[in-house]
Amino acid sequence: MNCFFKLQGVVKTIPFYFTINNASWKGYVAPISATTERWLEHIGESKLVDGVCRIDLPQDFLESTTIDEDNPMQVSITPYGDLGRYTVQRGYDHLTVHQIEGDQSATFSYRISAKVKGAENEKLSEVDLMDVRQ
Repeated sequence: MNCFFKLQGVVKTIPFYFTINNASWKGYVAPISATTERWLEHIGESKLVDGVCRIDLPQDFLESTTIDEDNPMQVSITPYGDLGRYTVQRGYDHLTVHQIEGDQSATFSYRISAKVKGAENEKLSEVDLMDVRQ
């Protein structure tokens, strides 16, 4: 079960996305960015060891997203040193960064985006604000 809701405060309204995994009935609340499709992100930092780094995705991220052949994860890498040339191998529950040339112990950040489970095909939709006003 997935739902979208807003937390309203004195100063501003913040959109949040809430998802419940049907297997465990645990829920996760996460702030969302505005996109034309429904994506969830995992952001972190890591370091190459002998030119290779495997990043296993957290279980809560995997339970809340769909990563498969039709819905591959999207990966962005930001090097903090001489990462040089590299490739990213994407799996369904991990990714591996392979360095081709550069510092074999370079540090980098990553941003992984995946489609929200149950909303893989949802797109931006038009809303008549007159219907949702309070």
